Amino acid sequence: MGAVDQAQAFTTGAKALGYTLTAVEAEFARVMEAIDINDFVGTWSSDEEVAPSDDSDTHHEPQTKLDKLSCPVLVINNNDRVYTRTTTGIDLEANTTYLFVVDTNVGYVNNLRNTSSDSEDSRGTTGWSIANDSIYRNNSETGSWSTWGDSKKIRISCTVKNTTPPAANSEVSTKEDTAYSSRPRTSVSRTRMRATCWKR
Repeated sequence: MGAVDQAQAFTTGAKALGYTLTAVEAEFARVMEAIDINDFVGTWSSDEEVAPSDDSDTHHEPQTKLDKLSCPVLVINNNDRVYTRTTTGIDLEANTTYLFVVDTNVGYVNNLRNTSSDSEDSRGTTGWSIANDSIYRNNSETGSWSTWGDSKKIRISCTVKNTTPPAANSEVSTKEDTAYSSRPRTSVSRTRMRATCWKR
């Protein structure tokens, strides 16, 4: 596969107030150009399914860009290496499919690692899932995406949105109030890294 944009769909759980995305871990099979991936990594929303032109299955395609993720500069390497993208918080709705997108404008191959299995680890958060395939397109194109039969090795980390009532003291600031609340962590993954709910 040449220089391509790549995307992996994942679906959130059922917590009514939704979630806040905090990080995405993804494994690169090889990196042929060391560039700052802040410029082209993002999380996107996909609200409807579309039929790809090359098969009869349906998949989600990027539609609305929610926000970029921050990540260290890529290091040229032909061996597997995991990069963690972070964010100050991207809101995700419950029971909704989103896409983690690597949108590159360089002519070199910086490929995400595919999975060897569609299985998800039993430690995963209930209700979350990662799609069993991924999508891609030539990095010079702006149109339709094609389906790739394997999913990418990623880990999605979130916090459950605050469900604790505000403090009674009206002088307590939003930040202080948040400190009183419970923000349990949730994650879903498809890798063999140390985390919950892996796609192996």
